[in-house]
Amino acid sequence: MSHFRLKHCIKFFLLLDNSFSGDIVSDLTPSINCLLYADGVVLIANPENLTSLLRKCEAHSYSLGYRWNLLKCVLVAPTSDAKTYQLYGTTIPKESSFSHLGIPIKPGGLIDYPAMIQHNMNKASLTMNQLAAIGLNSKGFPPLLACRFYSQMTRAQLDYGLAISPLTTKFIH
Repeated sequence: MSHFRLKHCIKFFLLLDNSFSGDIVSDLTPSINCLLYADGVVLIANPENLTSLLRKCEAHSYSLGYRWNLLKCVLVAPTSDAKTYQLYGTTIPKESSFSHLGIPIKPGGLIDYPAMIQHNMNKASLTMNQLAAIGLNSKGFPPLLACRFYSQMTRAQLDYGLAISPLTTKFIH
């Protein structure tokens, strides 16, 4: 499966048919061909369908008078996919992964859980170091205020994305 990220678009609507039985993996995965949030778009398709989706995106932009920003576009595909994809006649660069809303995505549309957890830990550590520098230590802020800083900032950074992650021992260091 190839994936493509487009930025600076107008809002699209994702419509799901009424055949959803409740099994997110088997029911939605085959039918979802894009993820949308604000000005970010992720196209999800096999190589044959991706070319068609890109043509539709290009035609849509022409019909409404805007252009996709090619500097913010990336193609995530397996290394075995040697095909090049274009938008406006320009080849879209390939990457091994990309981040959508702070969640790292790898080929196949899969979330890269180890990378996400490592990123969260690095971000939380950086935040704790910055907070320690302004007084979040044993001689600084009172314990209750220190706990509030931790719960509102650092803990939220550690928790980000975990609700959609399978928590298994292989992800725990």
